[in-house]
Amino acid sequence: MSKSASAWVSPEQMAALHPTSAQMLYRFTDSSTRAQLSAGPARATTGLPKESLTGARTYLTLKHAFSALADSYLPFMTLFGILGLLVSTLIVGNVVSGAVVSGNRHIGVLKALGFTPNQVVAVYLTMLPVPAVVGCVLGTLAGNALAGPILKVAFVGIDVGSRTLLTRPPSSSGSPRSCGPA
Repeated sequence: MSKSASAWVSPEQMAALHPTSAQMLYRFTDSSTRAQLSAGPARATTGLPKESLTGARTYLTLKHAFSALADSYLPFMTLFGILGLLVSTLIVGNVVSGAVVSGNRHIGVLKALGFTPNQVVAVYLTMLPVPAVVGCVLGTLAGNALAGPILKVAFVGIDVGSRTLLTRPPSSSGSPRSCGPA
């Protein structure tokens, strides 16, 4: 993601190339906190001269750099989600009021049969949840079935570019550091 490594070679190939410097990428097993991430390079470079490590950075630096743009979209996505819920509520209210108006004759028949106003409301409240529950179940199943493939198409293969981050020598402060080719 950082495009800081342009080639991968085996140790034998490395010796044949006679490089003046090399970039080493490490994955540490203890990496759940910043302190553990800062302690990793210290353990890996124990016994090496101080000038052998020219820079280091954790995955958190890249994670922050690449998620900054997506984080700016989050309030807008939330707003559109809330607007969608409000519009769907208005549509459901309109459909229910339309069902009551168009069922005026049905309501009259129920009253003629001796239904009280509360019983008529109970009949309508019983008729409405059936299609709502069916719609919720079908919508949830369709959403779960389609979300994976749609997101895969949306995010796989996109060149997210690269980020240029300054290289600073590691410190004992525990903050993430950038890493350039050593």
